[in-house]
Amino acid sequence: MQHLDKEKEYWFVLGTTTVNREIKIYDAMRLRHIECYVPLKYVVKRVRNRQQETLMPAISGLIFAHGKEDDLKKYMLTSKDRLFFRNSTFSNHQDRLIVSDQAMQQFMAFVAENQQTVNFFSPEEIAWKEGEQVRVTIGSKVYEGRIVRIKGKRKKMFALEVPGTAFAMIELTPDLMQCIQTEEQSKRQSNRRTERQNDRIIKKQDDRDDYRSKNLAADKRLLFETAFRLLFVLGNDEVRQVSRMRELQVTQKELERVMKRLERYKGYTAATEGELALVMFMGAMVTKEQVEEATDRLKKAIERLKDTSMLKFRMRFYLAKLTEDQEEMNRISESIRGWKAQGLQTKQREFLKEVQGIF
Repeated sequence: MQHLDKEKEYWFVLGTTTVNREIKIYDAMRLRHIECYVPLKYVVKRVRNRQQETLMPAISGLIFAHGKEDDLKKYMLTSKDRLFFRNSTFSNHQDRLIVSDQAMQQFMAFVAENQQTVNFFSPEEIAWKEGEQVRVTIGSKVYEGRIVRIKGKRKKMFALEVPGTAFAMIELTPDLMQCIQTEEQSKRQSNRRTERQNDRIIKKQDDRDDYRSKNLAADKRLLFETAFRLLFVLGNDEVRQVSRMRELQVTQKELERVMKRLERYKGYTAATEGELALVMFMGAMVTKEQVEEATDRLKKAIERLKDTSMLKFRMRFYLAKLTEDQEEMNRISESIRGWKAQGLQTKQREFLKEVQGIF
């Protein structure tokens, strides 16, 4: 049985039995300052006679987390998602399944470089004939992997493995089979690849989308969750790196589509207008467009609500947080201390859970 150093950080492979929660688990862990990674794939779906990209987990129930084993255990005990350590298929399933830093960094870089064409498989999904070990140059990076042929597929693939966990594969084309390029050649190829990728993104965008929401409650919830991700999870400098840029672009495009569907709505009641004003304000803070108008709308909606309204308190919090109003944040902190002294109510507990990691 392996003996892990309790003071050392490892890349652990986690599993979850909570369905379709991998991206939300990633967000929650990042807000708790836990380095983690979820392989994602971009699926083109037809929605309302338009094609649009959306993010989905590449392999169901798979999360990579970097940290000390005891720290991750503590987090898993407090998480509302059912998380567990995956164990190695060797040594009678008694050892934690961990991935070396080098293998993990190479896997993440490979996926980022080939986001348009990469395919993912779990070990049990594939049956292949082992082939030649090769080195290929993609963009400005060199990867070592294997040439493989997947059962049922005619073309050969280049496969890169996270040992015992997952495989990322792309179709093997002649341009991949080349010697390591000079630095000058690598830069030129990387620039051309970026230009082609940006062209594809622009073509898929439809900035003149003009339709109204058919499910107001669902769209309000989606806009809040998407804006929250962009502002507090994906928007910080640490995450704004090549491995997450594609995710940022797709997520922001989704936010813009939802804002377009909601932009004509006004709430008939103070509560409905408050909910709309809040999510449109958060969306404006992401896009940096019509911020003044969205801020004024939110302030007016706050004035219409009773002081005892939990919605009003949420609106005040996000307004102060995103406009960096420290005096208002101090008043909010004082109110929360009063809650805790008197005992938390259900809505107060839900709010604190929502802002955990950003308050």
